[in-house]
Amino acid sequence: MAKKKTQNPPSLSELFEGYQKGLIANLGISRKLITHPVAKGDATELRWIKMLRTYLPTRYQVERAFVIDSDGTLSQQQDLVIFDRHFSLFIFEHEGIAYIPAESVYAVFEVKPEITPKYLGYAGDKAESVRRLKRTSGRIVQAGGDIHTPKPPPPILAGILALDCKWKEPMGAKFKGYLQGLSGDRALNLGCVARHGAFEITNGTPASFNWDISRPDTAVMSFVLTLTRLLQRMGTVPAIQIDEYAKHL
Repeated sequence: MAKKKTQNPPSLSELFEGYQKGLIANLGISRKLITHPVAKGDATELRWIKMLRTYLPTRYQVERAFVIDSDGTLSQQQDLVIFDRHFSLFIFEHEGIAYIPAESVYAVFEVKPEITPKYLGYAGDKAESVRRLKRTSGRIVQAGGDIHTPKPPPPILAGILALDCKWKEPMGAKFKGYLQGLSGDRALNLGCVARHGAFEITNGTPASFNWDISRPDTAVMSFVLTLTRLLQRMGTVPAIQIDEYAKHL
């Protein structure tokens, strides 16, 4: 009896490539078949949220949400928020809309079908509305009694996620120029154009603006790995000062 040929398991790069092709296909279907703009936006956002929930460590939660601070100031609604539920166990939800305390936020992303100057501006404005919120920081008491003093809140990451890019040269000089024009609280740190590449801003100063761009075929997983690295570098968010929120009761 002839022996059956054993099929070699897929390599890591093949697994990543397969997932990227699936995500691009699903995003393309949503863009083509869903005609209502709100429904189309919801479907696109949910695809990216599902992807990040799948690949990010479980310590990071992912939702569409508003961000709120202890003064009661609200951000603009964020398409995608990555936040903590370990040291900041404090979240409101009303009729399916999440309200996340500013202290718990690691990153925010704008989600669009394609990259355009207008959408890059939206992403910068939304990032600014979160970064300008007040963030408290309380001490952390460990189970063994060790006390960690309040830590400064880390800078909040911001970016944009899309299927496609408007320009003829998708990850070229025009895209870079518009990113360079977003500075201060409006600056973007990273993002992904699923069909063309992921990007990370490595030096965002006006005098020396540099970015790294992945290959198109590794866009999604390059973005996930870059995001995970940046999140790990941030460490943990500060512990929320509950009394600052309780004063409104």
